[in-house]
Amino acid sequence: MSQHICRFLCEGRAAPAGSKSAFAVRTRDGYAHRPDGRPIINVADKSKGLKEWARAVSIAAGVAMVGRSPFCGPIGVSIQFRVARPKWHVTRSGAVKPSAPAHPIVKPDVLKLARAVEDAMTGLVYADDAMIVDELLSKRYLRPGEKPGATVTVWIITPSTEGIVDATTQFAIRT
Repeated sequence: MSQHICRFLCEGRAAPAGSKSAFAVRTRDGYAHRPDGRPIINVADKSKGLKEWARAVSIAAGVAMVGRSPFCGPIGVSIQFRVARPKWHVTRSGAVKPSAPAHPIVKPDVLKLARAVEDAMTGLVYADDAMIVDELLSKRYLRPGEKPGATVTVWIITPSTEGIVDATTQFAIRT
């Protein structure tokens, strides 16, 4: 049996990470340069709501890890995202229309959503997200009474838990 590092629920509108824009730093005299002559470049994430979402994940992860240091070693991560349906999926009475898709096959993609959560947990749950060797991701629409957000489970990979099949069997959040 493998050992959980943490499991937590983070409520809020999940925001993706990964789409970046780069620009040269301007000064009143032109562009800023390093001593070797190369320009200084700033990189900014394009995603709306990423700062708020990352902060919410960091707070939830910090609470789950209170009193413990970030783990150093191979880990597995399961993240289940819950997203709201668009208004056109629902009738006035609140029922889901028969023509509405069952799964959220629209942007943002689950990998970019996961990247934001992984980055927010770095330094809190684990030392570096490169330590993630198994990962199970899912994105689904909200069920009645649920709030948007994500459920995150992180576990230590041991010889007995190697491979996503073992991890899925033990830790997947069944929908």
